[in-house]
Amino acid sequence: IFTSEAGLVQRGAVAAFGADIYQWGYQAGEQAAQYLKTKKTDGLKPEMVKLRKHAYNPVMAKRYNISIPANFEAVK
Repeated sequence: IFTSEAGLVQRGAVAAFGADIYQWGYQAGEQAAQYLKTKKTDGLKPEMVKLRKHAYNPVMAKRYNISIPANFEAVK
């Protein structure tokens, strides 16, 4: 019912708080671009995804009679 991957909400999960896969890839792309420009790994380090998404599926929330906090965004 609950997941950490926002994309799964469109497939039937009720709600998610977690990584936005697109944003995570964009963040990784920024590091790749830095490496390609400098040809050095100096300054590159593992990092957590910076932006997390709060999403919910209103149809599924209604089905299970679950109230969702106001800071969650409904998916279509």
